[in-house]
Amino acid sequence: MQIPTEVASSVGQPRLASVSEPRHRALTVQLTLEPQRPRSRKPHQARTVIEAHCLKPFEMEQQNNGDYHIEVPATSDEQLDEMMDDLIDETHRIASDKACWVETLITDPATGQAWD
Repeated sequence: MQIPTEVASSVGQPRLASVSEPRHRALTVQLTLEPQRPRSRKPHQARTVIEAHCLKPFEMEQQNNGDYHIEVPATSDEQLDEMMDDLIDETHRIASDKACWVETLITDPATGQAWD
């Protein structure tokens, strides 16, 4: 029995699952840090740690107004939501460790979507 060539060429060939490429989203991050005690230098320390551990992995660029621009690769809106929730949780953990309060607002200028 002879297998038609169009079928024969695909026989034995591994098929890869369709994996969608991550879409890079340009987001803006606003951080507001306040010390839990007056005259504390902890907000500066917290900002430095947040920049290094939370924002730098997303190719952080600090803007002239003090906000940050980050590039986030996400394959779906659900993945993006999860990543932003994790990012906000981590900023809160770092601020708390440095005896600070933090308000984090992340926005997507292209869609108007926001996470806080």
